[in-house]
Amino acid sequence: MSSPSVEALIAAFREALSQATDPAAVEEVRRNHCGKKSPVKDLLRNLRDLPPEERPEFAKSINEAQALMEAEVDAAAQVAEAKALDARLAAEWLDLS
Repeated sequence: MSSPSVEALIAAFREALSQATDPAAVEEVRRNHCGKKSPVKDLLRNLRDLPPEERPEFAKSINEAQALMEAEVDAAAQVAEAKALDARLAAEWLDLS
C-alpha cells in the first residue's frame, strides 16, 4: 500500500470509522468507503489510465486496502452491535426484588 492516494483513503476511512458509534453509522461508513461508488472503486476504475507496468502493484495495494477496510468495518460493526445490545439490556432491566 505504497500509493499516497491509497494511504489517504485508509486515513479518511479510519477517521470516519472512529466517529461511528452505532451500527447504523458503521454501516454508512461501509457504504461510503467500500460500496459501489466508493473512492476505492474509483481507483480501481482508474487503473486503465496507469502504464501497464504499474498496474499490478497499484491494483494489489488497492485490493489490500479494501480488504483492510472491510475487516476493520466488520470488527467495528461487532463492537457497535454489542454496545447497542448492552445499552438496550441496561435500559430494559427491571429490579424485581
